[in-house]
Amino acid sequence: MLRLRFVLLALSLTSCYDSFDSPYGSERTSPPPNADIADLHACYYGETVTIGEPIVIRGRVTSDDTAGNFYRTLLIQDRTGGVEIMAGLSDLHTSYPPGYAVTVIARGLAIGERYGVLRLGLPPLAGDLLPDYIGAPALLDRHLVRGDGPQPVEPIVLSLADLTQSRCGMLVEIRGLTLQPDPETDGAPQSWSGYRLFTDEEGNEIRTYTSDYARHAREAVQTGRIALRGILQYGPAESSGSCFQIKMRDADDCLPD
Repeated sequence: MLRLRFVLLALSLTSCYDSFDSPYGSERTSPPPNADIADLHACYYGETVTIGEPIVIRGRVTSDDTAGNFYRTLLIQDRTGGVEIMAGLSDLHTSYPPGYAVTVIARGLAIGERYGVLRLGLPPLAGDLLPDYIGAPALLDRHLVRGDGPQPVEPIVLSLADLTQSRCGMLVEIRGLTLQPDPETDGAPQSWSGYRLFTDEEGNEIRTYTSDYARHAREAVQTGRIALRGILQYGPAESSGSCFQIKMRDADDCLPD
């Protein structure tokens, strides 16, 4: 049914693609979205696939690569879900700041999934399983059109008991969390670098992941009752098996609660 919907729209959208050769920043008219992010996710069946239909989605930027925990990717979300765009460029916050609308022309790109998060990029290279980075600014401009903004996206407030994998890739906030000390630190303050375990009052668990290259990687984790914001993920974390994780954008995503 979904495929039929896009086939019927193909003729009406074909003329729009002829105008996507202009460089970023010039006058461009983006085509109207004809699908939600959840529709795009429905095209993924466990293996990376290249989009052949004229699927157009639109969302607002939720990530920020300023602090380095997100690198060469940006995330957008709409009311149905989130998707990580493998842009392959640095300083994406200067062209696609948080809160700005972004229209994505998905035809010709590939969709895959990592840590429960839908990924959108170039078809994978030989031997690879996941979409590749887009990399070239001119090519990125053919697929992404920045719109109005900023209109900051408010995180979805959830409890640990309410987490579902369908929320992966979306900006969430979870309150009432407490850091669980790592036995290997022998009581010393813990930094954000790597995985950190948090629990709520019922003993439910979630972990954060922070890259060693993030600005806040060496900062001490706040103790006491806190709230965490970030992009929800689900996947393996060291020896703990698959679990829910939050990937914070910067140190400000940890708030006193």
